Amino acid sequence: MDIRVSHDNPQIQQLVHKFITLQQNKF
Repeated sequence: MDIRVSHDNPQIQQLVHKFITLQQNKF
């Protein structure tokens, strides 16, 4: 996943944020 793409699309940015949050919760 290329996080840089999120800067062009707010919806993708939100999905990336949720994805990162889930990844952090795993640890």
